[in-house]
Amino acid sequence: MGNLEQKETVFGNLLKQVFLPMVIYYVISNAFVILGLSIMQLLKTNAVMESFSEAFLENFILYMETFIKMAGMALGGAAVFPYFKRENSYKEQKSLSRKIIVCMIAAGAVLSLGINYLFSVTGFTQSSEQYSRVAEAQFALPLWLALIFYGILSPVVEEVVFRGIICNALERNTTKVMGMVGSALLFGAFHGNIVQMVYASLMGGIMAYIYQRYQNLLVPVLFHGAANIAIYMVTYF
Repeated sequence: MGNLEQKETVFGNLLKQVFLPMVIYYVISNAFVILGLSIMQLLKTNAVMESFSEAFLENFILYMETFIKMAGMALGGAAVFPYFKRENSYKEQKSLSRKIIVCMIAAGAVLSLGINYLFSVTGFTQSSEQYSRVAEAQFALPLWLALIFYGILSPVVEEVVFRGIICNALERNTTKVMGMVGSALLFGAFHGNIVQMVYASLMGGIMAYIYQRYQNLLVPVLFHGAANIAIYMVTYF
């Protein structure tokens, strides 16, 4: 009876501390994006908008859709930030040396480029039409906006959610390995197509490991940001 009650407690904790914040983040961020993009579709058919040149409209829509996605991600992150503060209160944050910071930035860039190169030469990248459409939209952004979105906002919000909340909660209620593997798989699942799912799961596992190793969320944030920027810069140029 005691073991059953313990299992029920763990299951209840996982629902409240892992899946609930994950659902809140997903629903709020995506609901805002869907609403914003729906409004953009209405604007496209507006007579005033039609009076502008095609080039202007194309750039305007690209910028607005990107800002909508950024705002949705930020709102989702803000909604679950109390969960992050709660999880953060359970562990002591360690300070980082400059050497560790530099190493994490370098490691993120090198590993992301290596994995993407491997995916490319094996033909895995080209196997998903959905990934091709996503990549085309991502690399259509101007460099400065992409660096803000993929180099700063996305790493901060996603690391708060997947490492700061999910990895910590899984680790507290189960084991370190489960925290690392579970948060990595959930991180991959959120990316929606097979190429990004595999890539994000691999990188997510590495980021969970270095987070557990150094006990400071800045480590996976720097690693994540460097990985995103490296891929974007190589592809952009």
